[in-house]
Amino acid sequence: MKARVTSQPPSAKGPASVTPLYPTAPSPADGPTPTKPVAESAGARAQRESAAYIAQMTLELERLAATADLELVAYFLAMARAEAEACLQTVRGGD
Repeated sequence: MKARVTSQPPSAKGPASVTPLYPTAPSPADGPTPTKPVAESAGARAQRESAAYIAQMTLELERLAATADLELVAYFLAMARAEAEACLQTVRGGD
């Protein structure tokens, strides 16, 4: 690969920097690659909003069931909430 060597001013410390002439793929050492914001589709937004709403409502119902000593109902609501939260993570992309 051809590279261009640029000299540094006398006050600079270290070897001369090497600038590639051709673009290269980013290296993991370069750090995270900035991503462009992607517009969310209407379907994805509806899924995200529905999953968030279901997670919130099942949490409230789970607390109500636990307060009323409805252990099995509270358990099933906790499972429904966990599933809604997992769907929410999938729709968001694992934030």
